[in-house]
Amino acid sequence: MRTRALIVVSLASALAVPCALPSTLSAQIIRLPHRGRRTQPPGRPMPPQIKPVAHATAYRRSRWSFESYPLISSIQTPGPLGGGTSYTVVGAGVMGEFRALERVSGTFDVTSSIPGTSMSMQTIELGTRIHTVPSDRQLRPFLDVRAAYAHMNDLFTGSVSTAGPLPSQEFIQGMRYSQGYGGIAGAGLEYSLTARVSVTTELSALRGRLTTYRLSAPTSFPTSDGAYWMTAFRYTIGLRFTPVHLMNLK
Repeated sequence: MRTRALIVVSLASALAVPCALPSTLSAQIIRLPHRGRRTQPPGRPMPPQIKPVAHATAYRRSRWSFESYPLISSIQTPGPLGGGTSYTVVGAGVMGEFRALERVSGTFDVTSSIPGTSMSMQTIELGTRIHTVPSDRQLRPFLDVRAAYAHMNDLFTGSVSTAGPLPSQEFIQGMRYSQGYGGIAGAGLEYSLTARVSVTTELSALRGRLTTYRLSAPTSFPTSDGAYWMTAFRYTIGLRFTPVHLMNLK
């Protein structure tokens, strides 16, 4: 009986070991971490989020800008026969500007009044514009200093005495053509509407020395080829266009 009991116990133990082995091995498996997956250490802050795309771009203003403006001028000149004459004329002008430094620019202007009136003047101007604040401000005052070449023709009326038993006077008209050089000084404001378009306004004064090179009148009318001083006060308001480049920030 004892021998049979030992055999039965031995067989039962042999059958129980394979059934218990898988559960034991599964409990002893060590799982390795996956490569490429990083775990955040406890207590360490998360990295910052990516900025919006709108914050990753910036505008850069070109050094070149272009402006077109209407022009109102009050011009004072001496008459061919003496005395003073004053005109108010309307015209237009265009300007090109190159910003050499942050607050200093070179300018080139061409202006002309409306042709066919009693007074007409054209100018070619070369000078410097000084900005008093940085170019990224919305409102920017500036100062202008320019040299100018001026061409002017004005219509005048004169009188001559007629010979006869009863002396009388006859009124005639003539045209004076003059040219010369002068200087311009002015101050103004620029206000940005968009990144590319801005409004400008300026008050300036032109002082020039002109010489009459032609006087259109009857032969009996006295002519004068002398030089004279001309003064013009000008007001402008115009639109400026500045090309803008879009840059990606690193």
